[in-house]
Amino acid sequence: MIPADPGASPAATPVTGQRAPAGNAAPLAFTVRKRVPHDMPFSVRFNPIKYSLLFVAFQGMSTVGLVSSAAGQTAEELRLTHFLMLSHWWLLAGYLVIIMLAMREPMLAVGPAGIWWQPGWPGRAVHLPWEGVALVQRRTGWLGASLAVHPRLDSFPDAVSVLTRRELWLLRSRGIRIQLGHIDRSPADVLAAIPYYSRGRCRVSG
Repeated sequence: MIPADPGASPAATPVTGQRAPAGNAAPLAFTVRKRVPHDMPFSVRFNPIKYSLLFVAFQGMSTVGLVSSAAGQTAEELRLTHFLMLSHWWLLAGYLVIIMLAMREPMLAVGPAGIWWQPGWPGRAVHLPWEGVALVQRRTGWLGASLAVHPRLDSFPDAVSVLTRRELWLLRSRGIRIQLGHIDRSPADVLAAIPYYSRGRCRVSG
């Protein structure tokens, strides 16, 4: 369900400021913070249960493989197999704890001013104004439905100086990509929030 329009998103100071030529619109600028703001009107987080099921399924298949290979093994080899199985499950448990702690932070948020995006591990978030978004589309792949946001990088004079190489590569190659099956919001809510807050400032497809 889309919340009421608050009128304006929280103020944020661009990392770089550039003066526009007289009579022209100001050039767009990326905004970088340590995390996606928590007070945005619509935010998306990873669903830790859905996300963890993928790793549990993979770990289960690895365990079945180790058990099936145990037939005919010597006592020494069986001890090694048991050690590997226990190590895998302990590593998985530790990884899931870290993932669940990290997933408390929003990975994506939208509002009247644009989109906040967390490119990777919590600790860095990038804001794109709606005027800098060329296309938002729903895509379908082998992992299920996803949301793809394609920016107008040529509209951002500060892209090279503000973004990391990885962020530039992601935006140029695939855009912002969110798997709709692994989040805490329904795909319908996410797909409805984009046109609601962008108000025609970017093209929405699918």
